[in-house]
Amino acid sequence: MDNQLEEEPLVEQVKQEPPKPKAKRAPSAYNAFVKEHFSKVKDLPTKERFKKLGEMWKNHKEQPVKKKRKKKE
Repeated sequence: MDNQLEEEPLVEQVKQEPPKPKAKRAPSAYNAFVKEHFSKVKDLPTKERFKKLGEMWKNHKEQPVKKKRKKKE
């Protein structure tokens, strides 16, 4: 009984394809605002910098207005 049997692997190895790159969204109005005004508050620590940018955004006159959706009946 010197028969050498080749053992088959119990689980087949499946090659996974690399994930497809996702399409990037356009930046929101807030993101564009922060990118534009970030350099104006460079002298502040990070936490205070974003707090100041939030206040500037809140008072910004060109802030987009959210449209309310109508409820479907």
